[in-house]
Amino acid sequence: MQKNSNQPLRILLKSSFVLLLLLAACASPVEKAISDVEKIDESYGASIDDHRLGLKYFDVFVRELPMNDAELSAIIVQLEELEAETTDAEAKDYVTFRKKLYQAEQLYKTGSRKPLAQYDSVIRCSQGERILVSVAEVEESVELHKEAVNIHVEYEWELLPSRWAVRMGETQDIILERATLQRGIIEENCLPLQEQSEN
Repeated sequence: MQKNSNQPLRILLKSSFVLLLLLAACASPVEKAISDVEKIDESYGASIDDHRLGLKYFDVFVRELPMNDAELSAIIVQLEELEAETTDAEAKDYVTFRKKLYQAEQLYKTGSRKPLAQYDSVIRCSQGERILVSVAEVEESVELHKEAVNIHVEYEWELLPSRWAVRMGETQDIILERATLQRGIIEENCLPLQEQSEN
């Protein structure tokens, strides 16, 4: 009796497994890419939601499992590998979109966290050249972030909050305005002093 009573359960489990396989086979290339990237995210305790508030969010936001520079580099490498093996155009662009968000995050953190020489530091001419390096890193970060946002807009994906692209543009402008101001002050006031001292 026990053997027979288990028969319907085994049939149900087999049917469910077959259904899952069919659903997986029916997933679009973009859905598969999203799933593949999510698996990479999860292995580092990250998600697309980490980027919902833009680059300046990383001034205060710390993931539950903090991601250091080496881990960011590792996740970018994995996304590059996934990008290379993805053939569908939209799916590839999704992977590129996520890769550029991580690249932008990495560069922004690098340029905004140098002791006494981050891009928005109080300017000391003794740190002028280091601050200019930070400014350049942050400017490159914003450019990568813009490219990511443009991909998201092009495909009209609904993966992030409404008006996300608009808010990203606003935060990018805030960062670039400060970076441009810092560059101007250093180039006008600090570099001439350095040239005089060298002469």
